[in-house]
Amino acid sequence: MKTDRKFDRFIRRLETEFIAEDKSYRGISSDLSLTGLFIRTNHAFAPGSILDIKIYLPDGAISKMKGKVMRAFKTPIISLKNGMGVVLLEKDSHYINFMKTFSPDIQDNTS
Repeated sequence: MKTDRKFDRFIRRLETEFIAEDKSYRGISSDLSLTGLFIRTNHAFAPGSILDIKIYLPDGAISKMKGKVMRAFKTPIISLKNGMGVVLLEKDSHYINFMKTFSPDIQDNTS
């Protein structure tokens, strides 16, 4: 299936915290790109919600970002992934450097 994504996605499961509506939640990030990610969680927020996101990277660094929910998936069907697709509004150098481990030619031209 063809998508209209401008940036490659990389599968990596990382512990993630996100804050929305003054409450902190945990999830697992996956399907990462320079401009977005998917957070697997049972606490998906409505599209348009703004999240403060912390991702715990394999090297021990913590990436702090801000994102906007674009899609939310909530279903009782176990075989489907509950969570939310998030576009990154702000990202730090930890995240950019982590993305470069997948593809060294990644340039942060998204700001």
